[in-house]
Amino acid sequence: AQAAVQHGHNGRLALDALRWTVCQPLANGGQVGKDHRPGPLSPPIDRIPEQKVVREMYDNKRVQSFIGLIIMGNFVSNCVQKQIDPYEEEYPDTWYVLETIWNIMFVFELIWNVYGRWFWNFILSSWNIFDVFVVALSIPSMAKIDLGPAQMLRMLRAFRVFRLFKRFDALRKILVTIERSVMGVISAGVVTCLVMCIYANISVDLFSKDGKGGLYTNVNGRELVFLTPRGLQFGDEYFGTLGRSLYTCFQVLIGDSWAEMVGRLNSFITGGNMAWIFYLSFQVICGVVLINVIVAVLLDNMVEPAAPCCSLKEEDLIDPRFSTLKKKVSAFDAEFGRRMDELTSMAVQIQKQLLAEDAAERIFTA
Repeated sequence: AQAAVQHGHNGRLALDALRWTVCQPLANGGQVGKDHRPGPLSPPIDRIPEQKVVREMYDNKRVQSFIGLIIMGNFVSNCVQKQIDPYEEEYPDTWYVLETIWNIMFVFELIWNVYGRWFWNFILSSWNIFDVFVVALSIPSMAKIDLGPAQMLRMLRAFRVFRLFKRFDALRKILVTIERSVMGVISAGVVTCLVMCIYANISVDLFSKDGKGGLYTNVNGRELVFLTPRGLQFGDEYFGTLGRSLYTCFQVLIGDSWAEMVGRLNSFITGGNMAWIFYLSFQVICGVVLINVIVAVLLDNMVEPAAPCCSLKEEDLIDPRFSTLKKKVSAFDAEFGRRMDELTSMAVQIQKQLLAEDAAERIFTA
């Protein structure tokens, strides 16, 4: 239509082009222009007999609580088995029967979920994919199939307990909080790592030569023969390189028996007056301030309510594509408004051209 106006064609031809621009996309399913193709709003479509009834039964809170108890029961039985018979040598038949019972329950639960949400509403949920993966790993053990080295994948059965997170709001809130806190935690973690690297570099210069030659001279001037349990001088073992020093700083940060094995050795050696300043400042900066910054970021995101556009609502849990569709609808609305403004401007130009043509016809007729 715009080209028709610009090239001097008559206004009625431009008006026809304008009508085609607006009406043709509607006939093609509501698409406005080929560069914007919003997906259809897609609530669960029931293609299988009684699919809605099956889905509503599966989503019932009592059913979900019962499935959560089954998952927890399976986790407890795995813990008991690893405690009293870790290699499945004393009661192999008992563990096989228990594992088979749990697996049958999980297969039935998975089939129930698949039937109620087939196809896209099931596939597009990462939790459902996780369920399929975990259940698929259990089928070979039920059939007593020897997978060779792949048998180690059976250890992933313990991850079934994570399926509880999608069924209980309190547990799901923890995952949502962690997801919202990722960038803040990463930023605080980067700062902590930088500070630890600075202290690690300093400690290499300060302490790497302590106890050189296996001789340790304490603050009273008494010389002792001292080596670590691995037969190394303690300064070289704990602070000889940046990597060793960084590991020692991490040990200090988490409080892993560092005071007696590392801190006091550096503090009570002759000339070790700087050691207490080093460890005290490191603990205050990293152990007290920066670690609590990470905790504060997590707590802040747990207490602060999510923005309405990003909150995890029930419809998001039922259909994982809901949030994506809302974004597409918003983008479509913005694009539609922009194009309507363009069409309005073109319509004004066409109207002016029509009026000019009518005036010219009247003058010609007169």
